[in-house]
Amino acid sequence: MIMSNQLDKLEALLASLAYNSLFPEEKYKLIEDIRKIYISLNKQDRHSIHIWLNGRYKKFLELLSRYNNNIHDRISFINSSFRWGINGVIHQDVEFSRYLIEPIFEKIVFKNETISPYANLTYGTVLFHYFREAKDKIEKEFYFNRALKFLSNCFHKGTNGYLKNRSSYFLSQLYSLNGDFSTALTWYFKSLDSTDLVHEQFSIFYSILFRTVDFEMVNHFNNIERVFTKESVNNRYFWIFMKSRLNNSILIESINRVINLCNIEKSQKVASWSNDIEEFIEIIDIYLNNMLQSTEIASIAKLQKLYFSPLLNHKGKSQVIFRMAEILNFYNRDYSRAILMASESNALFFKEERLKFMSSTILENFSSDIRAILDSSNYKFKNYAIDAYCNEKDKKVVAWKRLLNRGCLSGKIDEEIDFLEYINRHSKNRNLIKVIKSRLAYLYFTGKGGVSEDGFEMPNYHKARDYFQELKDNPLVTKYLNHPKLSIYLDMEKHIPNGGNYLFFEKKFSNKLLIVFSCAFSYAHYTQLKEFYQKNRINILFINNPLLNWYHGKEWSRVEAIMRDIVFPHFKKENIVTYFGSMGGYVALRVSLTYEIKSIVFNPQIDLNLWIKHRPIISTRLNREKLVHIQDFDISSFEKTPIYLATSSSIEDVEAFKIFINRISLCQHGLFIIEKIKDNIHAGIFARIYKQNQQEVILNISKLQDRYFPSSIYKKIEYNIPLDLNKKFWKFLIRSMEIRVIIQISHGELYVAGVKENFSKEPELYSLNIL
Repeated sequence: MIMSNQLDKLEALLASLAYNSLFPEEKYKLIEDIRKIYISLNKQDRHSIHIWLNGRYKKFLELLSRYNNNIHDRISFINSSFRWGINGVIHQDVEFSRYLIEPIFEKIVFKNETISPYANLTYGTVLFHYFREAKDKIEKEFYFNRALKFLSNCFHKGTNGYLKNRSSYFLSQLYSLNGDFSTALTWYFKSLDSTDLVHEQFSIFYSILFRTVDFEMVNHFNNIERVFTKESVNNRYFWIFMKSRLNNSILIESINRVINLCNIEKSQKVASWSNDIEEFIEIIDIYLNNMLQSTEIASIAKLQKLYFSPLLNHKGKSQVIFRMAEILNFYNRDYSRAILMASESNALFFKEERLKFMSSTILENFSSDIRAILDSSNYKFKNYAIDAYCNEKDKKVVAWKRLLNRGCLSGKIDEEIDFLEYINRHSKNRNLIKVIKSRLAYLYFTGKGGVSEDGFEMPNYHKARDYFQELKDNPLVTKYLNHPKLSIYLDMEKHIPNGGNYLFFEKKFSNKLLIVFSCAFSYAHYTQLKEFYQKNRINILFINNPLLNWYHGKEWSRVEAIMRDIVFPHFKKENIVTYFGSMGGYVALRVSLTYEIKSIVFNPQIDLNLWIKHRPIISTRLNREKLVHIQDFDISSFEKTPIYLATSSSIEDVEAFKIFINRISLCQHGLFIIEKIKDNIHAGIFARIYKQNQQEVILNISKLQDRYFPSSIYKKIEYNIPLDLNKKFWKFLIRSMEIRVIIQISHGELYVAGVKENFSKEPELYSLNIL
């Protein structure tokens, strides 16, 4: 069988491939090392590798083993790498694919072999990607011509439907993105001649068609695949129906070209179209008339209907609400609502132009008021560009026009607040004050109103509510005042003597408590508040981490005070469960190991130094000398703490999981429920697995922890792992890519059961075969 050192080396090399920071040359060397190990293995060893990998890298390794045989095998490997990364393990790998394929076409490798149409297709699609991403006009033209050459070669030399279909499909996209819609449509219908079609073939037609009126618009709608099906796209009567409902002349001209290209003989007239099609065309018509025809004043009522349409995605809603802001600003002169709408638009989907819009709205309409305030003051702003405004009286504040990816003036979060608060304090213009307060309220609400010393945003909900309450004539304000962050945080937030805050929701007649900790994403908020407090079946305590320091220092003192003063006087240890993931999972585990209570965690940071390695930015927030690491807890703490742990297949979580398993493998007692999934995302995997059933699943897991935890009364798992197979089991657990098990350790004996399906209901247990 395969030597363990080879397996460990192969595991390390495969894990290294997932790093996006590798240069093509580095990746090439890694892949060559992997290939040498893999091709040296016999058939039985390769089978063992595939079982260990659970199929994750199987296709990649099989393609790699034939990599150097001929052009076809090399191209198959490149094509797989380009389209799916390393078999889905990393994202589309365009740069590396180009690195591998160009030596073939330049005759540096495989000099005497004929370059196939399939190779032309692969190279053409790689170049198409470079054309699509190019910003410079000359660069774009260069990649257009190169992609056109190789895709055309594939179409004319291709001998099967797949090659002709894919090459014509990419050619239609190529011409469409280059603005030649007539040629794009011609190539698109050539692609439909093939019976070997791909799933996105029809909905992509929407993109080609609507690029004639707006390039941005194609990304604004959901569920277009339900409208643009094979039956509708190739049916001339569908286009006649669409044309009859639309008023946009440019789009109608494009539809006329489509009608001429449709196969008339095979088209079938439909008496009535589906609700999906009817609703889509109605919304499209509203969009075209109110969003793109800027010479007319669009109806706010129609835009509101458009905004609430389920057909629009976040990007579309962002565009619509910004259009409303423009109308309110330029036609209605309602600057306060315009500012708030533009702010909300950027919250949905950020675009630099909306920051320019907000700065222009304030500066161009209230320039003289702001100038007068600054001229009469010697106030020194933190932002040099604002100070320059005071000194260069003939110029406006250039800083307001700059690219600010956080919605502030020049890259530092607190600079806009500094400026706006000063103007607000000194202005006597009521309209200006109203506009300034609209922006300030939003900045405080989202966290851009304050900043810690190391540059992290700090929401201030008290100030946000104060400003929103002064803007009650703005219809948008009610929405913010009713938001849980204001209506619940401020009215229901509890305090403890040392100044810390928490939220507690009591459920009468329940003696159980779930403690939910915030993660790094929600650090100052109470995470999953809406998910749990509105439909809680048990008592729920929310604890956040405003300092975003992994609950160390005075934040840990606050947690200890809450446990001491609030939790333990009212709840028994056996009725308490700590919950959440990432940073929240870290502290949930730390609390459970400290106080010997149950925990349900996903992707927790077991070793904070490991997490700093993967997320260097957090090193500014953590004092390494004073960090508490989960793996440093005494083994006895793990033995007394029932733990459920879910982990993903992302590299940092796999490494942390390995440390955790190595630690619990030393236990003589204990209960550990493990769930591993193939998904490589870090955040939110529990919600991803269990969607709307999270509270139900948490209660189910807690019952299992009570049932199987080795104590005076417990249920024994019947499946025993022999002592000589213990080490093999722990390795099996580390190397499995997807598994769900309950591990019970009693007096050093290991009892393990696999779990069928998941924990949404009573689990069915089975014996694991690790041999």
